[in-house]
Amino acid sequence: MELERMPRVGFGTLGPKGMAAAGRTFDDLFLHTHWTDQGIADSAALARRAAEEAGRDPAALRIWAVLAVACDLPEEAVLQRIVRRMTTYMQWPNYGELICAANGWDPAVLERLRRHPLLDGRMADTTQFTADELREIRDIYPPEWIEDGSAVGSPEYVARRAHQQLDAGADMVILHGNAPKDLAKIVEVF
Repeated sequence: MELERMPRVGFGTLGPKGMAAAGRTFDDLFLHTHWTDQGIADSAALARRAAEEAGRDPAALRIWAVLAVACDLPEEAVLQRIVRRMTTYMQWPNYGELICAANGWDPAVLERLRRHPLLDGRMADTTQFTADELREIRDIYPPEWIEDGSAVGSPEYVARRAHQQLDAGADMVILHGNAPKDLAKIVEVF
């Protein structure tokens, strides 16, 4: 079977070497969840510069942001969808460091998080946490890490955050961590 056109090939990465490789070689770059607008802008510039240096059209590189969303949800759901997910990523060796570096976040916060007694021997992605425990974990993070690295609020707010990520340099925004029914209001507003 002959293809009418070649399929797009994408690459998901956290670090600058991978972003440069995406710019040189791939059609799409998938950024990680919890990237801030500035993290997106810096990553997009790096990848597009690498595309240009490789003789490729930098505008042809499609950049995807992955926005963790909790829209019109009670606090306990926000804790599960945003705080628990973010903590999972931050716990993985080297993963959290790359997220902090991309966003310009203080790595000392990451160290405090990892040393917290609630996380001793417990991974957020495989462990049940009470709402009180997740609140305690949330309070380790500076509020702007949650605010700038995700979208928590009304459909209007979430749509505005998605637009901000597009304005920062993403070509597409994936609304992450939700069932389709949870996204209907956001899509209407968007």
